[in-house]
Amino acid sequence: MNESTTSCRVWLITGCSSGFGLALATTLLSRGQRVIATARQAESLAELAAQYPETCRALPLDVTDAGQVKTAIEEGAKAW
Repeated sequence: MNESTTSCRVWLITGCSSGFGLALATTLLSRGQRVIATARQAESLAELAAQYPETCRALPLDVTDAGQVKTAIEEGAKAW
């Protein structure tokens, strides 16, 4: 990943409460990237969001719910 080409991106990552989603979010956040971290239970992301308060937004998202998908995108756009 080239940092200069990703400096203006906002990453929306699903499944950030564990596994690959959490690993990806943590890696990007540690590199200064902005992340909309999502999980079905947003409270499971509290520690991640607290660790990166300027660059991480934790939002609830069940990808099978079109309304939640739309809300997550809108909230991310408002944040950055």
